[in-house]
Amino acid sequence: MTTTTPGTVRSWNADDGWGVVDLDPVVGGDPGLPAPVRDVWVHFGAIVGRDVGYLVPGERVSVTWDEVPHPPYGGQASAVVVADGDSGGGPIEASDPGVMNSTLTIEWDEGSTS
Repeated sequence: MTTTTPGTVRSWNADDGWGVVDLDPVVGGDPGLPAPVRDVWVHFGAIVGRDVGYLVPGERVSVTWDEVPHPPYGGQASAVVVADGDSGGGPIEASDPGVMNSTLTIEWDEGSTS
C-alpha cells in the first residue's frame, strides 16, 4: 500500500546518496494494531524537484512511501518533495556538501595527430 505522509529528514548520507525521514505521528491510530511505520529509507533518485538529489537534516518533506521491508527502517520512499518547495537554492557549487565531482585530463603524446 502506498501512503503519503509529512515528515522530517533525520539524516542524509551524501557520499552514498541515501538517508532517513522520520514520519509525523499518525493521530488517532488504533493502539491495538501493530506499531505504525515511523521512519522510511530514501534513495536520492526518489527526491522530486531538485536537479541534484539531496536532503538536509531537519528539512520538512512530504514522503510517498511503501511498506516495503528495508530493515531497520519501516518503509521505503518512492517520492520525496521538500515541503517549502525549495528546488535547491540556485546552482550547485563544487564545494557544496554532497556534490560528487570528477575530472578528466587528456595528454597527447608529442607528434600524435587526431
